[in-house]
Amino acid sequence: MKRVVWIVASAFLTGVFTMTLVAQDSTPPPKPFTFGKFSVPGAVVLGVESINNTGSIAGYYMDAAGNYKGFVRSPSRVLTTFTDPGDTQPISFTQGYQINAEGVVTGHFFDSATNNYSGFFHNTGAQTYTRANHG
Repeated sequence: MKRVVWIVASAFLTGVFTMTLVAQDSTPPPKPFTFGKFSVPGAVVLGVESINNTGSIAGYYMDAAGNYKGFVRSPSRVLTTFTDPGDTQPISFTQGYQINAEGVVTGHFFDSATNNYSGFFHNTGAQTYTRANHG
């Protein structure tokens, strides 16, 4: 009999404790997930890498000629593509990866002058492209 009482008492206390935890949790439920799709005209490879809180999406794509270019897609569906402005090679290689709340994209590109990969910052609002210094 003691064993049955202990099991019932344990179950009751566990249930009360669980209900207390749920009642104290003030985290709002997650927003419903929405799925969308888009394409980049002329892309044969598409890498969607990040999205910021405003809904801007950053990534890269490769065209049929083998050029890799970065892109930003705004929440209003405006697509902006970019490449390293200093790239003089016939095939370009610029890949955008992360975008922050201010619309600055970071990524890397192939620097044909030094035969190395380097980083960049692309400000979508100001339309500026800055090569990151590497040491």
